[in-house]
Amino acid sequence: GKKFTSGLDPIKYRYLISQIDSELRSVTANIREGYLRPSSQELSTFLGYSQGSLEEFRGDVIDARDDELLPSLPGSSLESLNISLKPSPNISPKDYLDVIKRKIGEIKRSDLTYEIFMELVNKTDWLLKRAVQGIDNKIIVDEQKKLSQDLKSHWRKVW
Repeated sequence: GKKFTSGLDPIKYRYLISQIDSELRSVTANIREGYLRPSSQELSTFLGYSQGSLEEFRGDVIDARDDELLPSLPGSSLESLNISLKPSPNISPKDYLDVIKRKIGEIKRSDLTYEIFMELVNKTDWLLKRAVQGIDNKIIVDEQKKLSQDLKSHWRKVW
């Protein structure tokens, strides 16, 4: 996001720059904060906040394209920038993240397109939805186990 906003006129587009920077910080900050919460329910809630911020960013990307601040180049993708979001089984997760960070650092503002931002937004949204779904399923299983234990304990007292 910073690569895109750094090329905008800081006076004319200060609101958009501030908005985008804030939305993207919020996506990651809510993931971090939710991860440190003591319950799965709270983590799920904070991941939902991240999804909301990501959706705000999606709207700003669409607006930036419509306002001709961000070019649209059909067919452009992360792959066209030689960035694969599928790690090789031959590389450790840490090394993979280091490679991705380096490649992202090498991207020029002129490489950024509406399609690339939308690919990133869509893939991030998909990952967040999967995480929330998994956490919510865990909450259901945990609550069913707790209910079963509570019922057994209750019936032992009654009988």
